[in-house]
Amino acid sequence: MSDENKHKNFNEAAGSLQDKASKTFEDARTSIQDTAEKMSDSAKQKGHERISSAKDDLAGEGKRLARGLRDAADAQRENSVQSRVLDIVADSLRDASEGLQGRSIDTIYADVENFARRNPAVFIAGAALAGFAAARFARASAPTGSSSSNFSSTPTASRQGQYASPAMHETKDDTAGEAFKGAAP
Repeated sequence: MSDENKHKNFNEAAGSLQDKASKTFEDARTSIQDTAEKMSDSAKQKGHERISSAKDDLAGEGKRLARGLRDAADAQRENSVQSRVLDIVADSLRDASEGLQGRSIDTIYADVENFARRNPAVFIAGAALAGFAAARFARASAPTGSSSSNFSSTPTASRQGQYASPAMHETKDDTAGEAFKGAAP
């Protein structure tokens, strides 16, 4: 075989190998994209289902709370201010719950988005207020002694008398510590 034929056969084999590698790479890329799209769609669907379920649970809780407020209003004196306020709040909460339950997540999202575009300042203020409320709720729900604002494990000077035992205040030369000893039960 001449060098020219060997070179030609080598180039053909290299070209064929390159074509096969390109096709294999393209098939793998397409397969990965399809798998990623399926996983993304599945995650979106599960997320949508969870949000929808939470929305329905929230609407149900709102209706139960509205019934409780209505019962509290009925227990008040008829035509009293408290009774009328409880009736108004119960009606508003019931209406909001029914409106929430009867709408899709996509519709609610679109309505919130439209409101934010029409009233950006009100939306930002509402979001900030909701954030503060969530932070207060989270802080109030945290177990006692594990506040996120306490970075030190020792009580601060303003809280020592409130939480610390009298023995913590004693020193060798501390006459105030002696006063605590006598007052201890």
